Amino acid sequence: MFSDGSFCYVPKRRTLSNELSTYFRINAANTGQFERTLIIAEEGSYVSYLEGCTAPMRDENQLHAAVVELVAMDNAFIKYSTVQNWYPGDQNGVGGIYNFVTKTVAIAVAMAPKFLGRS
Repeated sequence: MFSDGSFCYVPKRRTLSNELSTYFRINAANTGQFERTLIIAEEGSYVSYLEGCTAPMRDENQLHAAVVELVAMDNAFIKYSTVQNWYPGDQNGVGGIYNFVTKTVAIAVAMAPKFLGRS
């Protein structure tokens, strides 16, 4: 179950020359966001995807729960980046975003995914 998200399918031997980007924002108070991103790159394809997430500062806690799934077939390349800018709450622990993210990578050949930075 999810309330927001993206789906991208890249056919065999296709290169998407433009970087895809999405921006998710929790605007309403007393709300949670349940986001899912699914990117499937068929054999020999290429896609670059940038995702951003944020919310305004509030005095109450909010929830961001996301699932990111990347599926790369033989010789496919997925460049996935995420920028998350969450308010951590004040020095007394008032407000802030609880951020729970699960990221999964499935690859068709023996290769190691690269994870840069942190989220």
